[in-house]
Formats: sequence, structure tokens, C-alpha cells
Amino acid sequence: MGMVTCKECGKEVSDQAKACPHCGVDNPGSSCADTLAGLIVLALIAAVLLWWLWPESEEPELSPEQHAAQEAACRQDFDCWRQKHQGDGVFCVEQIEKQARWGYEWTDAWYEPKFELIRWHNQASGSLTYTGDQVRFQNSYGAWQNMVYECDIDPVTDQVLGVRVRPGRL
Repeated sequence: MGMVTCKECGKEVSDQAKACPHCGVDNPGSSCADTLAGLIVLALIAAVLLWWLWPESEEPELSPEQHAAQEAACRQDFDCWRQKHQGDGVFCVEQIEKQARWGYEWTDAWYEPKFELIRWHNQASGSLTYTGDQVRFQNSYGAWQNMVYECDIDPVTDQVLGVRVRPGRL
């Protein structure tokens, strides 16, 4: 418990006091600056929540032909196709784990991607190869070895086409 100066009479009062014992003013330790700072913080929190929760503007409805044309154009542009299917590597995780003969341990943090690299596997079919090195496999002696893994996936059907795992780091 500390002492503060009363905003009205200037005498020292407890920072927990609801009223000044000398002059009787309510909340003698709080000033307009404190109240203003609190309101600014609340306004910022409200603005962030509104931005996060507010629905994005809806795009105009596309005809099936327009949608197919847009999809075909995206399929030819690697950056568009990669961004559209950025999280599809999750279908590969179980397949990679099955490659471990004794044990496995993921070394990535919750905020790190398991697949650091993405490249075309077959551009004509739109399949992608996801590559990473965030896993360790245990050998028959109990020692852990870092592994590099690749997973080929068809993002249209979410089907895993192939998995490769080898010792090493990227």
C-alpha cells in the first residue's frame, strides 16, 4: 500500500482510499490522465476486437465459368497456388510419422511451420511437394537423429501421393 498526493487538496493519502480524509473528494489518487489512459486502452482493445471479429466484405458471386477460369489461372501461378494450399501439408504428418521404425519426436514449436519449403511436384496436375526438417527419429539404440522429409500431395483431392524421409537437416 503506497501513498499518493490528493488531486484536490495536495495532502498525502493512501492509494487505496476511496475518499480523501482531509477534503472528502472521491478517488483522491486518480487523475484525469489516469482515466484518459484507461479509456484509450479500452478503445484500442475494442478496435482490435472489432477488426478481428468483423466479417470481411463479401466478394461478388462468380459464375461457374468465372470460378473455373480463376482457378485455372491460379493453378498456373505458383505463388497463388502455394498460398491457396499453404496448410495442406497437415495431411502428410501422419504419413511421415509412420516412416519411423521405433519412435519419432516433432521438434517444431507451435508457431513454426512443419513444412518450410513448398515446390511443384507436377505443375500439370497441380500437385505440390512439402519439405521440412522438424522431426527426429529414434534408432534401434535409442539415439535420436534429425530427419528431412518430403511429402507429395494433390491439394485438389487432399490425397498424399508419396512420402520420403532421409537423415539430415535442410
